[in-house]
Amino acid sequence: MSEIKVSVICLVYNHEPYLRKCLDGFVNQKCDFEYEVLIHDDASTDNSASIIREYEEKYPNIIKPIYQTENQYSKGVKITTDYLYPKAQVEYLAWCEGDDCWTGMDKLQKQVDFLDENREFSACVHCATMNFVGEDRIRRFPNIASSREFSLNEIITQGGSIFSTNSLMMRKELRMAMPRCFSADGFGDYQLFIYSAIVGKVWCMKDNMSVYNYGISGSWTARMNDNLEKREKHCNSEINMLQKVDEFYGYKYHEMFDYKIRENEFKILKLRNDKKAIKQKKYKPFIKGYKKDYLYYKYNVFMYIVFWIIYLVTSQFINVKNILLYFNLFEKIELILFKQIINLKALEEVVIFICNTLFKIVYLLLLILVFPLIKKVIKK
Repeated sequence: MSEIKVSVICLVYNHEPYLRKCLDGFVNQKCDFEYEVLIHDDASTDNSASIIREYEEKYPNIIKPIYQTENQYSKGVKITTDYLYPKAQVEYLAWCEGDDCWTGMDKLQKQVDFLDENREFSACVHCATMNFVGEDRIRRFPNIASSREFSLNEIITQGGSIFSTNSLMMRKELRMAMPRCFSADGFGDYQLFIYSAIVGKVWCMKDNMSVYNYGISGSWTARMNDNLEKREKHCNSEINMLQKVDEFYGYKYHEMFDYKIRENEFKILKLRNDKKAIKQKKYKPFIKGYKKDYLYYKYNVFMYIVFWIIYLVTSQFINVKNILLYFNLFEKIELILFKQIINLKALEEVVIFICNTLFKIVYLLLLILVFPLIKKVIKK
């Protein structure tokens, strides 16, 4: 068997609903070289380990797992550096977590070919689809029309979400030489992008070859979005990392790092709702986005009020009684249900009440369906 050229790093914890699709994306890669998938199952409590064993038996030369009996992440263990990187005796590293997947079956081949032919590039990424779990929408990112190099300034200022981690391929020797100043609690992909752009160049392919599932229950992103304290801690961790890296490189890229540090400080002030501090001059570049978010919130509140005004006003103009009389429904109801009616007026009142209630429910449902279109027209 020829030498393994790529190691894929895959972290798994309770990823059962997504894991088969992820593993299929690994084993179906079409390459003219050998590759392996180093999987770390962190004591999953669902059937993730069983699924991995199934693929391990079928593809023993590709799927190479580590099964934990106790959760290592909760103990503060650095899983990739302590368990997976030491096993990767290869030229290139790639990443994909168990709840994401690769959709391009020639992904590894394309990236290896590029990096083999372009030694000045330290890393290669590609476009991906962000799938908003639980919502009927997706987004392509980065949204580029043609393949191109991304500058250090773009990567620092746009943050860790500029690329999908599952799109990254990097030279292993560079990853292992990454200075300790890049270490941070809670995230690691942003540092890889920055470091790759400092020590070399980063190329992004226009090909969309993976899916990032955003907002999965229990995921890092979901936990972060649901907890203001964790979001503030994340911002502080990013500030600390950026400051250390800025110092390590002798403030050569200080303007770029300082911009991102101020942006994180601004995010913290937003979380604290400190409107006075937000108005400081150094946060001026970020005020526009803040005002836009605030105005959008006010706009939605306004449209919610408009919705109920439209409903309450328009529903009063519909005379249900006249509709019933027009279609001669009273007589039909009397003939079908009330062969010997005593009080027709009482029947009319009951029928009007029931029909009026049903009409308002149906009308409300129709308005709920149509209102998003009304919002778009008004917004334009």
